[in-house]
Amino acid sequence: MGERGHVRLADDNRLVVKVTSSILEKAGYKVDVAWDGIEAAIKAFSLLPDLMILDVEMPKIKGYQVCRLLKEDQLTSWMPVIMLTGREHQSDMFWGLKTGADAYITKGFKPEHLLEAIPVMGCYADIIGVRSFARFESKEEDYGEVILNQFIQYSGKPVISLESATRHPLQSFADHITIEEYKTVEKPRVVLTWAPHPKALPQAVPNSFAEWMIAAGYPLTITHPRGYELDERFTQGATITYDQQEAFRGADFIYAKNWAAYRDPDYGRILSTDPSWMVDRKKMELTSNAFFMHCLPVRRNMIVTDEVLDSPRSIVISQAANREIAAQVVLRSILKTLQVANPSCT
Repeated sequence: MGERGHVRLADDNRLVVKVTSSILEKAGYKVDVAWDGIEAAIKAFSLLPDLMILDVEMPKIKGYQVCRLLKEDQLTSWMPVIMLTGREHQSDMFWGLKTGADAYITKGFKPEHLLEAIPVMGCYADIIGVRSFARFESKEEDYGEVILNQFIQYSGKPVISLESATRHPLQSFADHITIEEYKTVEKPRVVLTWAPHPKALPQAVPNSFAEWMIAAGYPLTITHPRGYELDERFTQGATITYDQQEAFRGADFIYAKNWAAYRDPDYGRILSTDPSWMVDRKKMELTSNAFFMHCLPVRRNMIVTDEVLDSPRSIVISQAANREIAAQVVLRSILKTLQVANPSCT
């Protein structure tokens, strides 16, 4: 059976770990184990598993506390959490769900109870929003959109990609809305420029932005240092140049974003932190009084100078506001055609 998802199991009872892992692995899930609450939290933030299964009583910090940490952090708030415990009191279940747990299973469960807990999460909502990230461990896995496709396959509900390993469609929808609001010519010249960053960031935003701009028929130029070429499936039709200043000349919109290398053998690596690629006032003066764009949050004075980011031609706040509009449009479209009743959840 093919791998269905990545599960992080946190429990200090070796027998429970052995039994639970066996059930999940036989069903096709990849299982990693943490033996205390601190290890569970650290690995959750670093590995971003598709699902966390937490024992309530663990050394160092309890499962309730780990769950609260995950649900209160933007990076991991999307992550489904199942509390697996020997406690059967209603008050224990209440506090488990109160901290944000998506399901509560008592030890002594039958195998089907655990396996059903994952897809049954789809019964809590009519639409599921999924945010996943490239791990940069395997290009094949990242660009195969394993996590997103698993939600689509097993949840039984419409799935909205809030961001995936290769695309950020709602962000690009918001970017498109923003350009339509601010453009002064029918087909504005748009530039996507790489900028330095201390971390290896995914290609999802630049991939999506390039894809949407080309589909909209805007003249798009992508500029970056050598070695940062994006997947040609997203950039076909764009002009690619390694000369940032030449790219800026006459542009109507400048979109700055960092991304890690795509091509092998450097996939996921940082090849440059050259500060000369930062967007500053002198470069913006080469443009046709262009608007500055970024998806936020942004590293000030690394991606872009304060002077540019805080200028009247910066429209990053409008972009951020339009993310809500983009999500509302997509949700409205789905809800118009969605059959809310789901007999499997009654």
